[in-house]
Amino acid sequence: MVPRTSDRTPGWFRGAALVVLAGVVLSLAGPSARADVKKDSALASVPADSAFFIASLRHKEQIEMLTGSKAWQALQKLPLYQMGLKQLQSQLHGEDGPLAGYKKFMENKDNRELVELIHGALADEVFVWGGKGWSDLFGLLGKLNSAQQFGPLEGLLGGGNPQTAQARAILQELNKNRKLLKAPELVFGFRVQDPKKVLAQVRRAEKPLTQLSQADDRLKGKVKMQGDFLTVQLDGSMVPWDDLNIGNFEENKGEFDNLVRDLKKATLTVSLGVKGNYLLLGLSSTLKDLDQLGAEGGKSLASRSELEPLDKFASKKITLLSYVSKEFITAASGTRNYSEMAGTMKRLVDKSPLKDERKKAINKDIDSLFARAKEKAPEFGAAFTVAFHTGGVFEAYSYDYTRHENFKGVDTRLVNHVGGDPILALGFGCKVDGSSYAWFSKFARQAYGHAEAVFMDMADDDGKETWKKTAKVVLPLLQRLDDTTTRQLIPALRESGLGFVLDAKWSSKQWLANMPKMDKPLPMLELGLLIGISDAKKFEVALKEYRVTLNELYEKAREASPVKDNIPEFKLQAPETEKSTGGTLYWWPLPEDTGLDKQFLPTIGVGKDVVALTFSKAHSQRLMKNTKLAVKDGPLAEKRQLVGFMVANPPALIDAALPWADFALNALMGVPDDPEGAKKAKEMASSFSKQARELARILKCYRGASSASYLENGKLITHTRKVFKDLDDSSAPPRGD
Repeated sequence: MVPRTSDRTPGWFRGAALVVLAGVVLSLAGPSARADVKKDSALASVPADSAFFIASLRHKEQIEMLTGSKAWQALQKLPLYQMGLKQLQSQLHGEDGPLAGYKKFMENKDNRELVELIHGALADEVFVWGGKGWSDLFGLLGKLNSAQQFGPLEGLLGGGNPQTAQARAILQELNKNRKLLKAPELVFGFRVQDPKKVLAQVRRAEKPLTQLSQADDRLKGKVKMQGDFLTVQLDGSMVPWDDLNIGNFEENKGEFDNLVRDLKKATLTVSLGVKGNYLLLGLSSTLKDLDQLGAEGGKSLASRSELEPLDKFASKKITLLSYVSKEFITAASGTRNYSEMAGTMKRLVDKSPLKDERKKAINKDIDSLFARAKEKAPEFGAAFTVAFHTGGVFEAYSYDYTRHENFKGVDTRLVNHVGGDPILALGFGCKVDGSSYAWFSKFARQAYGHAEAVFMDMADDDGKETWKKTAKVVLPLLQRLDDTTTRQLIPALRESGLGFVLDAKWSSKQWLANMPKMDKPLPMLELGLLIGISDAKKFEVALKEYRVTLNELYEKAREASPVKDNIPEFKLQAPETEKSTGGTLYWWPLPEDTGLDKQFLPTIGVGKDVVALTFSKAHSQRLMKNTKLAVKDGPLAEKRQLVGFMVANPPALIDAALPWADFALNALMGVPDDPEGAKKAKEMASSFSKQARELARILKCYRGASSASYLENGKLITHTRKVFKDLDDSSAPPRGD
């Protein structure tokens, strides 16, 4: 059984507390229990053509480490924890409490054994497996999504009801893909220590389930034991298809008869039983689908080349294995539906009242559009993750086998522009060659050309004249925007990327005019967005030209509008500027009536390698500066070309939150008029504050996390590391104490 901290502690409450301190579990790692995870786990049993597989391991070991930690003991000593626990116990363990039925249930010896077996099944390895049928299902879902999107429009152009057309389009797609209408294989597995006892409990469940099934005629005879599995077999005949009036969507009588027939024959089998050392809960078409697990002579998932990196971690204490197949990822992405989408759009054009010459031109561009999209679609690959822990360090390696041509040669510089030691920072690098924008620009011109031609064919003389006047004003300005993007912005972003920074290094005694002024400054969260650049001058020119052109575009469009007086005047204001050590600052002062501290200044900082969008000049200056990340070890301490990165410092966030906790506590307590009440309020506030700081000390056992993403032999690898450390007598109190 999973160890209990107290015989009277409610299980779900313990679980919630475990989540709070989940990190500490890794600080007291015990001896390895599995020599070769490829051979001694479910990985060796699932077939090589699986769609997905996830296994979580070593649960009991980790919970025992947690409950034996100093942090757990410290949490249990907190008065608030003890008070909450006592209240829960009184509510849950009373005669009429929610656990009364559970107590009665546990009076039976067999039931007690069942609970012990459930605990045992959750103690070590739990996995979820999806068979190859999931790839087919997601491929079908993609087709149904296209039918759902384009069906109503096709109905409108055909002069019919949009909702009816949508339903018909979905039914047609289902009818064409009837072979895919089957329940994909889904199995939940639990490693057990005594398969015979578990099987006995499964057989024990047959009688009560059979009795329950007698209450519904549709379920009679559906519950039975098949070998070592208790099964409930459902089928499509249980669904009242006739009540759905599918015939109402037919254009030809009996058009969907075969579809309804196959839907009625479709089966779903729920299976619970034992195979080898695993308790299995399966949902699939038939029980035979579970024969794929551990089939003799068949290749297992462990034999796939994508899992070869696992050999490097054979001696590690593995806690997680995850695999998703190339076929499943491709099907879920929907990229295989480009040809069908193009065909649907061309059918819509053919049904439109346009001239044949125009239809032909539009369809030609549709073919070109989707051919380009298909050409540029990523070539997906499988994904595999392995996680393990060593001492107080939890690590994971994720391998993405998709082809990442856009990441070749990338070495993001954003990692040196997050302020050195932020609370949270993440980002990625990329190269911008302008090809995608050029393609978009070409497509936009084609779309505009077709729209203009269609309008000119259908509009009256006044409408044509208005269009010409508007186009004469607007098109040159749109061309200016396009030129700015092509000649200034894209060259400025050759070596680019995006990043996000969260910090809390500014403070104020009064952030809002209507809040009381504090004796000590309160920190505030700082948000920053990073954009990698290669040419600061071109970026600055682009910013100015965009502002000027957009202002002119708005004003001229307003002047040309017949309802000009109803459209408000508007202009993007020029920012104030200032040269800084790391570049140039552009900011917009806020109106006085906002009541915000004057440090609040929406700012764009343009440095040599980065653009920083922040809410203060000081933050932009800090991010523009090239500052080495303050990490001593882990993924980001290794010298390599980075595609992406992440760093998190939870203790810093806790330090920033503590002063606000005191502020909120004092505001809630207030100051009673009588001296005795004021004294009690002060004592209570002091008690809660001390407990908050003790809780903060416990939570700060999670010291932080970092990750680095990089290319290696064509694979995109992400190495993640989380650090935990148990409490000790020398633990320093949180800052602000």
